Amino acid sequence: SEGKSSALQTIFNTSGAPSSLCVDVEGAIFVCDAAHQAVFRAGDDGQLSEFVKEYEAKQFKGPSAVLLDSLGNMFFADSGPLGETTLQSPKGSVFLIAADGQLLQPLVLEALAHPCALALGLDERSVYVAEMMQNRLLRLVQRPTGVYHCSVFFQFSGCMGPSGIARDAQGNLYVTRFDLATATPK
Repeated sequence: SEGKSSALQTIFNTSGAPSSLCVDVEGAIFVCDAAHQAVFRAGDDGQLSEFVKEYEAKQFKGPSAVLLDSLGNMFFADSGPLGETTLQSPKGSVFLIAADGQLLQPLVLEALAHPCALALGLDERSVYVAEMMQNRLLRLVQRPTGVYHCSVFFQFSGCMGPSGIARDAQGNLYVTRFDLATATPK
């Protein structure tokens, strides 16, 4: 409101490299941390705990993006730090954790070149993935329920690709990207 100023407040510190967060309907905050190679959860008590950090006894590279759908299903990208998953060694993944927290399943397993951002489609049956080192957007479409199919949604030209993606209420996708060719001084 007018006349009042808001101050930034630290509610927890991962002591790592947090890169993305989301909040569920109960107010729990989920944070991707590449340095700790985990997704953390902070409840309303403010306590930070590891939510997930491995798949089939293999540690993540470093989760980089996370989102929740309206049912509470969590999607997250695992890319590690920039350079960990490359064109020559595409080891990035996208995972789904069911709303009940009992099932962790890969939607794309160790096949992406630095997946770094996610967005849901308007109907929530699609997940868009920004794959930076391939310079493209992927679309994972759920058909039938629980089964995801991956395709290239848009291939950019230039060197490096999208670093962020968001969707508005009308279904429009917004993409942040940079291109080294246009970013260099002339």
